Amino acid sequence: MSKAASAQSMHDPNHTGKDLNYCHSLKANVKAQSGRGATVLVAPVDHACTLRFRPRIMKLFTADRKGWLRRNRALLDSDRRARPKRYQVMAKSNMADCNKHGPVVEQRVREVSGQVQTPTGFAIRSFDRGSMAEPCLIGQASREDKDFTALPDYSPSLIMLSHRTNCLKVDWNGRPLDLRDDPHGYLLHPEEVTLASTLRLDCATYLTSKRRIFQRRLECLRIDKEFRKTDAQKACKIDVNKASKMWTAFKAVGWLDVSFMRQFL
Repeated sequence: MSKAASAQSMHDPNHTGKDLNYCHSLKANVKAQSGRGATVLVAPVDHACTLRFRPRIMKLFTADRKGWLRRNRALLDSDRRARPKRYQVMAKSNMADCNKHGPVVEQRVREVSGQVQTPTGFAIRSFDRGSMAEPCLIGQASREDKDFTALPDYSPSLIMLSHRTNCLKVDWNGRPLDLRDDPHGYLLHPEEVTLASTLRLDCATYLTSKRRIFQRRLECLRIDKEFRKTDAQKACKIDVNKASKMWTAFKAVGWLDVSFMRQFL
């Protein structure tokens, strides 16, 4: 920056009297330090320019908190809606490369596709931290599965959980989900709330997955088939590790016994 530009910045009308006094004081201090042989890393010109930049984020946020929240939520919603389109573009690109470059790229596509299914059938990596998944056939994932009222309820009575502490406790790495304000929390037994919170499932998703598990349990009973953990994984539309944990918890309290299903035959 030239001396003329420096002088203009020092006398800019945007500076207050306090800023100008600070600039003159700083300039005198730097000059004194230079006279004593000290190394000056920042020139007063740079300090004068820096004074022109003042953050206004908090001021704007305080002026319209609700508007700020609405705008940020709109950005998040827009990003979420755009994700499936990005996966489709990535999938088409992968398939084009596969057709162009042959078996090497085809093998890489198969490796990626074998990780986690997406709404379009192609792979993304899950960020939920849990135990290693057991070998199983992973079903194609879909949109959020929360409409539990659309499914029949073959679940055993919650009375079985009365006076039983930690009966649905499972191990899961990660911080539990706070469900104290969940609108469907009243439909769950406190032990079920703990289970859903541990697996980081909101109450609607937990109820939907629970009903899917017992619906599949009844189907297996009708064809005289043993109801295994992989059956629960296929029935649910959540992370297979979480479905496995739900199967384990239900089996521990006896909910998977045939006696609870015979009334629906």
